[in-house]
Amino acid sequence: MPEWLDLQIRDRALQATGACFTITDPRQPDNPLIWANPAFERVTGYSLAEVVGRNCRFLQNGDDDQPALAELRAGLAAGRHVVVVLRNYRRDGTPFWNELAISPVFDPLGEITHFVGVQTDVTERVEAQLERDRLFERERAARGDAERATAQLQLLADVSELLSGTLDVGEALDRLTKAVVPTAADWCSVHVLPPRSALTRTDSEAMGPRRVITHHRDPRLRTIAERSQLLQAELPTAASAVVQVLRTGRPVLRERIDPEGLRASLRPEGRADELVGLLEELGLATAVATPLLARGRVLGALVMARSSGSYTADDLRLAEDLGRRAGTAIDNARLYRAEHTVSESLQRSLLPTIPELPGLAFAARYLPTAATATVGGDWFDVLALPDGAAGVAIGDVMGHDIAAAAAMGQLSSVLRSYAWEGHRPAIVLDRLDRLVQGLEMAQLATCLYAWIQVNDTGFAQGAAAPAFMRWANAGHLPPLLLTPDGRARLLGSTGAPPTGTPAAGLSSAEAGVLIGAGGAESSPRPELRILLPAGSHLVLYTDGLVESRDLDLDDGLERLRLTAEKHAPEDGPEALVDLIVDQMLTGRRQDDDVAILGLRVLAGPD
Repeated sequence: MPEWLDLQIRDRALQATGACFTITDPRQPDNPLIWANPAFERVTGYSLAEVVGRNCRFLQNGDDDQPALAELRAGLAAGRHVVVVLRNYRRDGTPFWNELAISPVFDPLGEITHFVGVQTDVTERVEAQLERDRLFERERAARGDAERATAQLQLLADVSELLSGTLDVGEALDRLTKAVVPTAADWCSVHVLPPRSALTRTDSEAMGPRRVITHHRDPRLRTIAERSQLLQAELPTAASAVVQVLRTGRPVLRERIDPEGLRASLRPEGRADELVGLLEELGLATAVATPLLARGRVLGALVMARSSGSYTADDLRLAEDLGRRAGTAIDNARLYRAEHTVSESLQRSLLPTIPELPGLAFAARYLPTAATATVGGDWFDVLALPDGAAGVAIGDVMGHDIAAAAAMGQLSSVLRSYAWEGHRPAIVLDRLDRLVQGLEMAQLATCLYAWIQVNDTGFAQGAAAPAFMRWANAGHLPPLLLTPDGRARLLGSTGAPPTGTPAAGLSSAEAGVLIGAGGAESSPRPELRILLPAGSHLVLYTDGLVESRDLDLDDGLERLRLTAEKHAPEDGPEALVDLIVDQMLTGRRQDDDVAILGLRVLAGPD
């Protein structure tokens, strides 16, 4: 085939094809177009006369913020084949996506004489991909929102559980800050107003001193965070987010924080520069502050901060929810503390002052449980009887409320009356039981009453004078006797029940029927008797000492017996009671009130 015919065929093929072909001449300034086929005119709307002599960048219509342009320029400068997808514009201004493939044409000497461009309209393909990308991004954003919402709900649940697990304000807020970091913040602090300074939403008085608890995710920065919060507590003005929250009761969102803005929120005092420096070192970028609210009162402020990104309105709502829960926890803890103080004072006011009795030394402890703020029914009593003997009693009324405390006071008073009349211990308990049932003074109660007579004649002669004890039991735990030789044993039993039902080794007669349970008339209460050697100790106690959720009763009684044997008898009842409290209660969960009454039979008169 002749060469001229071959060239004509190629030319007609380029003219007829639907693909856009262009040729540029890099030897001319700005590498202009020198030819384009009709397909180029159909796709772009520009005629050949309009494009010849112009660089094809005119198709970008000024839209030069496209990363692919840099790749295109680099390929042309290197004289290599390059394929890019560009956003171009037709003559009427409508955009389209153009897949441009440019290849260099070399002469026999290896010099580039032209660039041949093949342009393909890939708008449908690119837009389909962009739509897939948009859908994927929306799905990822939705998934991220769902994950953040789940994480926030989990955080709220965790915080609620942590706050409900303690009634100590400091411990509750320490748990709060550690839960928030790092889930919702890099740094969290809580400013707590003292109870007397708790403000209403409209109060505008000075804030006064406040307690600050802070936590940072980076252990190396925690000291700096704590120092910065202490300075903030001292230096803020009305422009401070914390003070705004404390005074208005409304949350504050700081999407972006800059050092100069921080400086403007502080009083112009010497430590303002120090505070700004600390906050810069912490890398504070965004923060939210929200009030700790309870019953319409502002109890403090919660601050959450991050070193990057920006908090949003959703984060602010989360902080508000955390603030309400923390405020409720603080309020509950303070109410509990106040109620517990009143209750304990009431309980102690119902306990007697132990008299001084010849030949006997006493020590007593009342230890309320920290689990509730209510008063209980544990009690003990010591009284000097008209016949010169000592009346000793201990009991436990069922319940932990004001009714139990009131019943305890009534039982103690009634028992004192019957004991003062000189009745034997069994008669005292029987009459007490009948009165309780007749007047419905209490539901159920355990009680042990003992009559102790010291041998005064022995004292006068300077001899070791034993004492004589007679006692009766109404379902209470057995007394513990520690003899001068250091051996301890439970009197009348090796065990006793928590509710008054006979335990192994303790007969019904020995245990006795509970006060208020009925049946005492058909089965008269027995009395037990024993000589107490000089120097011996007797311990009466309630069940909270030897029984709890993590301590079985029989194990508790045995532990009490072994503990008593560690005591040196010559040290006296105070040391014995202290030893029992330390060994039996330290490090153990105390689920119930504990009353302990210890006595020692002296070797001679005081």
